[in-house]
Amino acid sequence: MLRIFGVTKSVSIECDSCKDGPGAVLLQEEQSVACASRSLTAAEQHYAEIKRETLTIVFALERFHHFVYGRKALVRRYHKPTVAIVKRPFNKYPARIQRFLLRMQPYDLEVSEKKELIIADTLSRGTEVTS
Repeated sequence: MLRIFGVTKSVSIECDSCKDGPGAVLLQEEQSVACASRSLTAAEQHYAEIKRETLTIVFALERFHHFVYGRKALVRRYHKPTVAIVKRPFNKYPARIQRFLLRMQPYDLEVSEKKELIIADTLSRGTEVTS
């Protein structure tokens, strides 16, 4: 069940990716406010895992832009290397990941690790693959 967005409450995003597509859920007080998922394009399906996982964060931030822009957002991930990406120097990554990081810069976010992302995991696996 979705709840109404509260402007004064803190925001967190849980996102996950699988071979079919990214899934994300916007949360306030551990309750769902909005959900999003999509299937990957043919080109995106050939991305390395780290690039797909970084794309998932970008997808979630851009999909929930009206909710997270201008406020502190906590992004929870299961994928530990993605947590480290936002903390390391920008020039240490391939060009595609650098472009993803540039798309994340307008947002005030903190990326942390969480083991169980049940809703986001379900959304990422629930995409319909079209060819």
